[in-house]
Amino acid sequence: EYYKPAVFGIVAGVALIIYIIVKILNPDPEVVLNVTLVNSYMQQDAEGRAIFDDYLTDNGYNTEEETISVNSSLYLSADGMSQMDMASSQALIAMNAVGEIDILGGDETVMNMLGVNGGLLEMEEVLTPEQMEQYADRLFTAENPETGEKYVCALKLPTGNLLTEAGYYPEEVWAAIPLTSKRQEL
Repeated sequence: EYYKPAVFGIVAGVALIIYIIVKILNPDPEVVLNVTLVNSYMQQDAEGRAIFDDYLTDNGYNTEEETISVNSSLYLSADGMSQMDMASSQALIAMNAVGEIDILGGDETVMNMLGVNGGLLEMEEVLTPEQMEQYADRLFTAENPETGEKYVCALKLPTGNLLTEAGYYPEEVWAAIPLTSKRQEL
């Protein structure tokens, strides 16, 4: 009974040392891209993870050292009045404000919500004039309700894109880059 606390302390200390050594020898992969998918149809699984790993490999990244972080837990409905809508909306705005979203995927409701407040990067800053013309029928334009100013802030991805192949969206999905994105080049 007398040695019980000392034995527990020693066991806890050894466990902590082992944990630190394992973490040093096997660090977590560096996140090279934060993707937030709103209103997606599934949570990430091994198949979805494999598609993002293939994307990294195809673009010259080492998937043992680098990864894509995918958040597919947010949902917003068109009316936006439920508690879940409010919580998701607040989480999305907060994540956008602190720069935790590099690529945003979702439907027109999502793009309009962030686009009308000027929270999304203008596509003219990402696409060339030739690409803007080429994709003219797939561009989303948001309008600021106070000023009436319009700007192109999202692009509808073509059929068979990475997100529909992984099962996150059945057909139509829009992609945008938040103003606070730290990795706009990917």
